[in-house]
Amino acid sequence: MAGIDMIYGPKYEDAVIREILAGNVPDFMRPENWREITVRGIVDGMEVELTFRVCPDYMAIGSNDDYVRVPMSPAGFLKLAARWDVALPTKKVVDRIYAEAAKEGGVFALIDAPEISRETGMKMDRQTRHMLSPEFAWSQSVIADAKMEKRKIRKFGLVVGHKKDVLVHPVPPHCNGNLIQYRPNHPQGLDYGAHPKSHTDYSLGIRLVDSEVHVKIKGKKEVEVDSTYRDVILNPKMYGLLSDVPFDINLVYRKVPTVKMKAPEPEPKKRAMVR
Repeated sequence: MAGIDMIYGPKYEDAVIREILAGNVPDFMRPENWREITVRGIVDGMEVELTFRVCPDYMAIGSNDDYVRVPMSPAGFLKLAARWDVALPTKKVVDRIYAEAAKEGGVFALIDAPEISRETGMKMDRQTRHMLSPEFAWSQSVIADAKMEKRKIRKFGLVVGHKKDVLVHPVPPHCNGNLIQYRPNHPQGLDYGAHPKSHTDYSLGIRLVDSEVHVKIKGKKEVEVDSTYRDVILNPKMYGLLSDVPFDINLVYRKVPTVKMKAPEPEPKKRAMVR
């Protein structure tokens, strides 16, 4: 983090991905410590149970004793997903994680800029770029750990809310941006904002979801199959287990924004050479 100027842009995100792929992560980030989440529903009159795994906390780099929860843009996440078999949560998945975390006392309020400023004395003025500094993100992470220690959250317990969740979710055509932030049980709720898919800031949390899912179908005979998070969302009958709305997960965050073509500038008049 000391070698990073701003928590924004490809250079920063490439550095985060490099550390994750190198294994420089706290134990809660390691897949063997992820938590199982089960959702149930009725598909074609049959009871279906779907189980998948999620990281218990938001994405972080560092050791168990010295780590920071690092924000990442959806565009940066796509680079990580291409190397590691992971996905972003849907709104429905985040709601389910919140419900499970509530049973363990792991739901926290967002640690926002005013709180970080009060605790650290750092300015909130966006023009000073403090809110995009590594120090701001690191401070938020430290404050979160102090709150978890005070509440005595169990090891690898599900914790939510101290950051806004970045979702994979369809973007309405009238929205200018395509980064979707979500805060359950909050008036802000789904926030489409106007941020592009390349945006990141201290408040954004990336929750890693394992792409592998296990499906149990209880019909006349019980059938169990392994599938993928992506295939379930793309299935017109099964998507309701993971998403409130049908959408093409392959297109989210991959749309190229339209750019208005500028009229060519007139060529400058050539001056006659003076002998």
